[in-house]
Formats: sequence, C-alpha cells, structure tokens
Amino acid sequence: MSGKYAIVSFFNGLGDTIILLPLLRYLNDIYKGVLIVSHSNSKLLLVEFDNVVLTDNFQSMPEIDSQIFNKFQVCSNQLTYYDFNITYNPIKDWIIDKFKPDNILDYKRIQGSDRRDLYESCNMFHKNFIQADIWPLPLSINRKPFIPPIYYGRLDALLDSSKKIITIHSDTDITKEWTVTAWKTLISCLKTNFSDYEIILLGFPDSRLKDTNLILAPDFYFCLEAVEKSDLFIGI
Repeated sequence: MSGKYAIVSFFNGLGDTIILLPLLRYLNDIYKGVLIVSHSNSKLLLVEFDNVVLTDNFQSMPEIDSQIFNKFQVCSNQLTYYDFNITYNPIKDWIIDKFKPDNILDYKRIQGSDRRDLYESCNMFHKNFIQADIWPLPLSINRKPFIPPIYYGRLDALLDSSKKIITIHSDTDITKEWTVTAWKTLISCLKTNFSDYEIILLGFPDSRLKDTNLILAPDFYFCLEAVEKSDLFIGI
C-alpha cells in the first residue's frame, strides 16, 4: 500500500490507547502516511507518530478542520479510514464527508460477522478487533509503549540497584477501586515479607497510601519505565 494513505480515529483512555499502539504502528508501516485523530488525553502515548490531531471535544469541528488540512493533504481515491469507536461521534461523519475515502473499516464492517454479539456485549470493538482473526497483527510488531529517550533512565538513578521492584497501580474508576484499607494491608504485608523489594506507587494513589518509605512515580513516563523494569506488578 505504498501509495495509499490512512486516517485513524479513536477517543479512548490511556489503557485503550496502549492496546491500540500495535495496530497504529502496523498501519504506519504499511501505508505511505497515517493521520491519527484522537482525544488529547492520549497525547503522551502518541509522541512517536508524526501526524496526530488531538482534541478535548470531538464535537469541535473547526479545530479539527484546520489541523487536518494543515498536516495531511491526501486525494480521496488514495485514502482508507479506520474508526475505532463504538459510540457515535460527529468526527467520523465529518471525515467521511471531507475526504470521501475509498475504504472504511469501522464497527459496521464487522456487524455481519460471527463476533458481533461479543463486540456489542463487551463494548470493546477495537480491543477484540486487534486480537481477532479478522485481521491478526504480525508478531514482530512492537507492543510496548514508547518512552522518549530524555525521560528514560531516571528510575536507575533513584533506586537502590540491589533491590528488586514492585509496582502498584491502585487508582481507577471509583466503581472499580479496591478499598484503601485493603491496599494498606497488602502494602504492609509486602514491606514485611519482601524487604529486598522497592515499592513504587503509580498513577494517582489515595493520599492515605502515601508513605515516606514508598516511592511515588512523579509522572506518566516514569510509570511506564517502572512497570517495564518491575519484577512484580500489582493492579486493579
């Protein structure tokens, strides 16, 4: 597809963006150019890609309009459009109207497949799509989040090299969270029984979990490196 271009749109959280990374990289390899249209909360995970348009509100057409035409000029007969959203969003219709792509791959594309019930019941179209036989990705595609070199290596300078690492991600949507008491009990047990491990708290832990003997990851890229180098990860 060396002469064709692609536009990809999705408006998901950081976790979903990580799951999409292998697919974005694959598309970036097989197309001459790829434009990614996404929510601004995915910015930190998309820094490796050249053509990215971010928005806080996918109802905002003028913002998207100017950025797309400044970044990405393509002919409609050379374009494929991928939409990894289940819920309706006006950007999808806007892109189709503006660019009139030859090919469109979205949720409607698989509604006639034997996986339709699974997609609809789990509300995870893009997650199942990536892992499904409908389009298996090559095993050679890198699946790890990208950490800019200027942010890499800070972990080693902070930790005792003789200790192993346990990373804990305790915060999520309030309906999914474990109790603070339960986390405190677990952390206490880890500190008592695994003294040769350094414990790093990721994300935005409850203030009651913070302890002078625990390391709180200062930013997102530090969290990524800590998970990559940890011997044990504990999360929701």
